[in-house]
Amino acid sequence: METVAAALAVLLPLTMSPGPVGFALAAIVMSFGARAAIPFVLGVQSAAILVGIASALGLSQLFIAYPAVQMVLRYAGTAYVAWLGWKFLNARPKPGGELSGNVPGYFPGMATALLNPKFYIMVIAVFGNFLGRPGVASWLLVFSLWAGIAIASTSWTIGSALLRTMLKSERALRIQSAAFGVMLLIVAAWMALR
Repeated sequence: METVAAALAVLLPLTMSPGPVGFALAAIVMSFGARAAIPFVLGVQSAAILVGIASALGLSQLFIAYPAVQMVLRYAGTAYVAWLGWKFLNARPKPGGELSGNVPGYFPGMATALLNPKFYIMVIAVFGNFLGRPGVASWLLVFSLWAGIAIASTSWTIGSALLRTMLKSERALRIQSAAFGVMLLIVAAWMALR
């Protein structure tokens, strides 16, 4: 359970931070309602499981054969998290529009996750930091990846449904962006120091 908790500590700021999946999900909920977003969320969840299993199978062999690769991935993941935190901390977002037309469903949800570079960086950050440690099973990391994305998807859905009227001002968006930036910088410091 300690592995899952530690992996979630790395994943949650990444999955909760605004990105293609989170923004698409928020736009779907704000435009069409929370129920309409369920197929999209299931597509994102399916992508998380597929990529997690593939990563566990491939990365574990790669790390066994070349331990230096794990170290490079760990530092790359740490650097990316710090860079992302800095970007969010210094962002000056502007209120945007809403989706209109057909509701994106299951396959667009999968595609949005699979084509999102941040998605793969999350996998690298988790697997690069935890795989190969004594007592850490690959399936725990796959579960952690799925759980982190499930928690984030649920949070984005509920938050978007409840707070959509409050997030229209530029000030509210700046506060949200700064909060995500600080969370990501704290996680990056933790990753670098352990």
